[in-house]
Amino acid sequence: MIHGQVITSQEQLLGLLYREGYDITQATLSRDLKYLGAGRIPDGRGSYRYVLSATSRSAPEETTGPFSAGSGFLSMEFARQLLLIHTLPGYASTLAIAIDQAGRPQIAGTIAGDDTILLIPRDGITDQTLKKVLMEIFPESAEKISRNQ
Repeated sequence: MIHGQVITSQEQLLGLLYREGYDITQATLSRDLKYLGAGRIPDGRGSYRYVLSATSRSAPEETTGPFSAGSGFLSMEFARQLLLIHTLPGYASTLAIAIDQAGRPQIAGTIAGDDTILLIPRDGITDQTLKKVLMEIFPESAEKISRNQ
């Protein structure tokens, strides 16, 4: 459903699922959306819509439109062995999910806000190694990542 139409809220998605015969709770839907790697991005009209990240467990092999997880990447800065990633508003959660689901051993985890991600590397991982890992996860943003300090 997320690939085939514009879904702007969990309530809307719950209604669509109910009409298809699925009677689930909002808590279950929220958990399932997280598991699938779904996130909300700005729709260009002052609202948000759900999309599946490029590493989503259910995303098809081919690209499904103009969205890619790395398209919201703006910049990053290293601070005390941590990395702050700045994104377009609404993109941080989706990018953080893609980073976490990539399962790279160099990355312990992420914490996402609306437009900022705190990436926590494992001990002994250099800034250059993190940049290389991020370029592998988001090849469409490799040039932006390589320019950042």
